[in-house]
Amino acid sequence: MDMGSFTVSIIGPNPDDLDDAARSLRSDLQEVSGITISPVQSDEPAVGTRSAVYVDVVGSLAVLYYGGKMTGIARILHAWLGRNKDKSVKMKLGDTEVEVKGMSEKGILDILTKVGNGGGDSSDHEEVS
Repeated sequence: MDMGSFTVSIIGPNPDDLDDAARSLRSDLQEVSGITISPVQSDEPAVGTRSAVYVDVVGSLAVLYYGGKMTGIARILHAWLGRNKDKSVKMKLGDTEVEVKGMSEKGILDILTKVGNGGGDSSDHEEVS
C-alpha cells in the first residue's frame, strides 16, 4: 500500500486564531479514514528550556496518508477553505510548497496528486487562488 505525507500550514490575518483554525481543520480531516494527523514539531527546542523540549508549530499539521486518500483530503481542504475565506493553506510535500486559497476541489486534488507523486522540485513555490 502506498504511503505519503505532507504538512499543511494555515495562513490568516490574525496569528492568534491559527491554533483554533488548525484544530478545526484537524477535526475535519479526521473524517477521512486511513490518514493520521499530528501537530508539527519545531526544529529547535523552545528558547529558555534546559532540556530538548520541542514545541508544536502553531497552525501547522502533519498528514500521513495511505494510498487512495487524496480525493477525500482534497474534498475536506476545499470545504474548510470555503468556510474560512480569510485564510489560505500552505501545503508542503517534500521540497515543494504550494499556497492555496479559493481553489476548486479538483484543483486541490490535482496539486496533491502531482506534487505527492514527485512532480515538483526544491525550487517550486507557487501561490494559487
